[in-house]
Amino acid sequence: MDGIIWVAGLIRDWGWHEVLKYRVEPGFYMGNNDILVNKTSWDNLPTNLQKILQDSEIEAEKIAEDRAAKHLASENAIMEKGGMQVIRLEGAEAKKLLDTANSALWGVVIEKSGDDGRKLKEMISQ
Repeated sequence: MDGIIWVAGLIRDWGWHEVLKYRVEPGFYMGNNDILVNKTSWDNLPTNLQKILQDSEIEAEKIAEDRAAKHLASENAIMEKGGMQVIRLEGAEAKKLLDTANSALWGVVIEKSGDDGRKLKEMISQ
């Protein structure tokens, strides 16, 4: 295998940087900090606690995104220093790659979870 399109940030974890010459960007399937709460339970929380939870999650997301960006920059620099070349898709090509990856993942979620998967996609896609 000469190259890979893979989950952002997990190439070195698997040791693939030692055998691959090329990496296609953008990476995909970035993790995020989803917190799911039963609607009845959420509605029963006092408004001030709902706000604390929402504000805390917003702050945690900012911290996680910053940490992930620094980690990816470090990983990419190490791989490029080791000789891995980057093929960077941009514009419509990058969008097509990301849309295809996301569509495929949602297909798996919906296949395994049926209506629950469809409801989840609808809730977090708003």
